Amino acid sequence: MKDIITLAIVVVSLLSMGCNSLKRQINPNQQKIGVEGEDYTLSYHKLKDRGTGFLNINVIEYGDPIPSDRWYLWVNGVPIFRPKENYLRLSPNRKYDMWVTGVMAGKSVYIKKIKVKENDSIMLTVYLKDTLMTID
Repeated sequence: MKDIITLAIVVVSLLSMGCNSLKRQINPNQQKIGVEGEDYTLSYHKLKDRGTGFLNINVIEYGDPIPSDRWYLWVNGVPIFRPKENYLRLSPNRKYDMWVTGVMAGKSVYIKKIKVKENDSIMLTVYLKDTLMTID
């Protein structure tokens, strides 16, 4: 019985380590964890008679909005390349991690824990800036 419990503990710990290793790691030399108000802004609005949440995304580079075919989006580690629309339907009562990067390397923002509630309409504006380290 003691061996079975020990084996179960080892299996559970190996599985949990495996799940943690699949999470996307952030390289601070190439990617930036966004700061609200500086790298992105969020505004929440309420929808009428909807169960899902909507996320409207605007990406701004050098002060001008860029079309959706010139930036990439990852939602909780799943890539959504070149979305046709600038909005996503999101499940309510969940948290989402977003990573937005421009087509050109060196401009990306990682946004942690966007909370979506029922009937939420969220406007996300991302300001892409150079994030690669420069060598002097």
